[in-house]
Amino acid sequence: MLSNSEIKKEALRSLKGRWGFACVLTVIYFAFSLATDLFPIPEDWVTWVELAYALLFTTIIGQGYCVSMLQIARGEKTQVGTLFCGFKDYKRIFICYFLVSVILCFSFLLLIVPGVIVSLMLALVPFILKDHPELGAIEVLEKSVQMMKGHKKRLFFLGLSFLGWILLWFVLIVVLAAVSAFMELSSSLPVSEDLMGWVVVLMTVLFMLPFLPYVTTSMAAFYEEVKAAEQAAELKAEAEEK
Repeated sequence: MLSNSEIKKEALRSLKGRWGFACVLTVIYFAFSLATDLFPIPEDWVTWVELAYALLFTTIIGQGYCVSMLQIARGEKTQVGTLFCGFKDYKRIFICYFLVSVILCFSFLLLIVPGVIVSLMLALVPFILKDHPELGAIEVLEKSVQMMKGHKKRLFFLGLSFLGWILLWFVLIVVLAAVSAFMELSSSLPVSEDLMGWVVVLMTVLFMLPFLPYVTTSMAAFYEEVKAAEQAAELKAEAEEK
């Protein structure tokens, strides 16, 4: 199997010449994710509206985004419409993500470590949903758990390898906050909280433009490796039986 560094190189190779399109998909995904911020919502309802929107709509777009990145990782043709492919299989995808959300909530309520372990076990759900339309929601979760046996540690360290990018984003936000505080103290250029909020959102989106495609295609490449290993093990078992 490929090492984590080789998986990341494979992700970068698949994105070569397709970065622009991947960034366009990321912008569209974020636009839909942040849509609730563009409409006036009563303060008492904000949390519930955003939660319902995320569960009923954003997760479905997110599934389409994962499918798009999987196609890029495979060198296949993809298009903007792929972002909305989840709506063709809405019920199964919704149930699957709802179950994942509930399971992760209970897992993290126990402790951080169990939550991390469970999230690793269910990490392949978006890709299994794409490759196995014949499986029900619970079967998709079970298959992810099965495929991740012996691979959770590798995926954990793959995730840690992106920590430097996250720290860079954090440093940028801290610097931005420091500049804003300095400007307010100087009293010459007061900065409103709303403006700062939108600047932070803009900085986050600009940071995510290359970061999210990179991470997601790396996850897709990891999935391809695990799937290939599983298929090789099945062929070996069949050969031994004969």
